[in-house]
Amino acid sequence: MKITIVAAALALAGLQSLSTAAYAADDMFQKVKAKGVLSACISNYYPYAVKNPATNEWEGLDIDIGGEIAKMMDVKLEIVDAPWPVLLQSITTGKCDVSLAPTFILPARAEQVLFTNPFSYDATGVFVTGDSPITNLEELDKPGNIIAFTVGTAEDRWSRDNFKNAELKALLGDTSNGALLEVAAGRATGAVTTRAGNVAFIKNNPQLSFKEIVEPVLPTPFAFMVPKGEYHFQQYLNVVLARLEQSGALPDLTKKWLGELDRGNTPE
Repeated sequence: MKITIVAAALALAGLQSLSTAAYAADDMFQKVKAKGVLSACISNYYPYAVKNPATNEWEGLDIDIGGEIAKMMDVKLEIVDAPWPVLLQSITTGKCDVSLAPTFILPARAEQVLFTNPFSYDATGVFVTGDSPITNLEELDKPGNIIAFTVGTAEDRWSRDNFKNAELKALLGDTSNGALLEVAAGRATGAVTTRAGNVAFIKNNPQLSFKEIVEPVLPTPFAFMVPKGEYHFQQYLNVVLARLEQSGALPDLTKKWLGELDRGNTPE
């Protein structure tokens, strides 16, 4: 009987210890407030986040949303460059407090981080040059063809799952338009990339000629990421996003940066 009582007491103490440890880890909001700086990782994806070539400063929809979050927290926003291939690692290793990159909500990522509620949506597109004879995925997936995509993205996994005969070209650069530029330069036959931002890129660069060979695939919401266990911070960001939506600030910022490329839409 004494052994049972002692064991129960130890188990209870262990649970209390775990509870205290879990609560202590859930303190990102307090840490950000204390240091007065919100450190935010960002990756390149026009027009959500892109460096202005004239100023070398980040700008875009996600940067503006981050500014609104920092304003509500009464802290300074600090942008940390985190290329797509190392974005998830940057969050899990504490390189930044939050990822403001426009990131697809995927189960594999949810195993390692917490997602906020969605703030926008996009899909994956498959592009070839405007004068290419290729009209579908089967024609693209042939020996001798090269398919470009960015490492560490949803397009990475989708390309590996769907193309078995063509050569795959995984790009390490931190530009969302890199795959398209590989096709434009003749170094790749096709590009698999997020769609809305690259449609906007094509429209803003009329000297480039591309066409899509399939309907948009993998329609998926975008969200921000916070470290695993930071539920208070996650909840706070969700409240801020909801407030920005209800006040009209988020729709206005979306219109500013995406124009007719509205949230949830994949423009023709």
